[in-house]
Amino acid sequence: MSAEVELVSSDDPAFLALRTEIQGTPRQHGYYLVDRVSIRGLQDLEPDALLERVFRHFDDAEWAPDDQRPTDQTWLDYATTAEGARSAAIDALVGGSEIGHARDTIPPAQAAALWEHFEALFPPPRAYYVGMGFGDARYVFQRGAAIVSAEFAGLVWVVESD
Repeated sequence: MSAEVELVSSDDPAFLALRTEIQGTPRQHGYYLVDRVSIRGLQDLEPDALLERVFRHFDDAEWAPDDQRPTDQTWLDYATTAEGARSAAIDALVGGSEIGHARDTIPPAQAAALWEHFEALFPPPRAYYVGMGFGDARYVFQRGAAIVSAEFAGLVWVVESD
C-alpha cells in the first residue's frame, strides 16, 4: 500500500496562506522550500523509510543513486527537539549577518510567528528534524526545519548564498 501513496502538497487554506506569506518576502540570494503533505497511508513504513520518502519529496534537487549515498547515517540522526527546530527555522528565515548579509530578510519576531503558525498545522505528537541539505547545492546555506506528525509532514527551508 505505502509504495503507491503519492505525496501531494497540501491545499489547506491556512497552509497556503502561510506559504504565500513566507514566499512573499524574497531572499537576497536564494529561495524557499515550504511544503506540507499528508502521510496517511505511509504509517506502515519504518521511520527511516518514511523520512526517506518525505524528504525526497521536499527536496528540489535530484538525489544521487542509493548506491552512491552515505551509509553511515540514518534520517533519524537529524532528529532534534522542538526548540532546536524552532531556532533553526527562525535563524534560516531571518538570514542577516549570520550568513554575511547586511540586513535581516525577515525580522526575528516575524520569523518566530511564522514558525509558530507553521508548527500549529501539525497535531502533536511531533518529531523535528534539522541539518539536512535540501536544495540547490550551488548555494552556500541550506537551512531550516522539518516536522513530522502522525498525519502530516512539513518543511520550512531556506536555500541561500551570502
